[in-house]
Amino acid sequence: MEEMMTMALSLVFCGAVAGFMAGLLGIGGGAVMVPVLYEVFGYIGIDEAIRTHMAVATSLAVILPTGLLSAYGHNKKQSVDWPVVRVMGPLVVVGVAIGALIARSADGATLRMIYGVAVLLVACFLLWSQRYPQFRLAWPSNLVVRLYGVLTGVLSTLMGIGGGTFTGSFMTLFGRSIHKAVGTAAAIGPIIALPAILGMVWAGWGANALPPFSLGFVSLIGAVLILPTSLLFAPLGVRAAHGLRRETLELLFALFLMTVGVRFLYSVFV
Repeated sequence: MEEMMTMALSLVFCGAVAGFMAGLLGIGGGAVMVPVLYEVFGYIGIDEAIRTHMAVATSLAVILPTGLLSAYGHNKKQSVDWPVVRVMGPLVVVGVAIGALIARSADGATLRMIYGVAVLLVACFLLWSQRYPQFRLAWPSNLVVRLYGVLTGVLSTLMGIGGGTFTGSFMTLFGRSIHKAVGTAAAIGPIIALPAILGMVWAGWGANALPPFSLGFVSLIGAVLILPTSLLFAPLGVRAAHGLRRETLELLFALFLMTVGVRFLYSVFV
């Protein structure tokens, strides 16, 4: 009973932090949920072979409604670049399908390696942009945006995130403001999450050692415990995002990503 209470409280707290981060940074909250879910699932004895897959899939299941709420909040503040969403969105879905195929055969260590390296690269870019704040590239062609959308869909599915990590950094590199980048990333999140959830359900269907109340790799219990506080705290994050300076928001994002990236790479090599 004590173990179950500890797990439940951990997931409820995780939902609060993830929801706030979703609104603050437009990241969907998956960068918070995946490492927490990984630890909680280990605590209750879920097999190492599927633990990362379940953390990723359950995170995606929460990202969909949280991302919709976050996107709604940013859209009300007119910080979503809808032309970018329309160009990138369809190709993101293609990337999600590719990511689900990879997830079906990849082991947990491979997923953690991908996650750790990707978020550290993004964090390094953001810290570099703090050092050289005036450096921005001209906005690329639609072909480049679409190709980047495919990459975003693949990595987001494998990492259990809403794509804000990649969409936000891409937009700031090419001259968009951090608030516009965060809002657009929030709008991309649900486009990634819905097909990614279906893909992870398919990838985990009939897998060995799944715990009770699982739908493929999605833990329904985990999603139900995280979702209420995630939805409650997302609007608070949106409000905080629009009260911070661009430099502060970018620095917070970078430090957060570095912490998560180091933790996951540590779990692979140690």
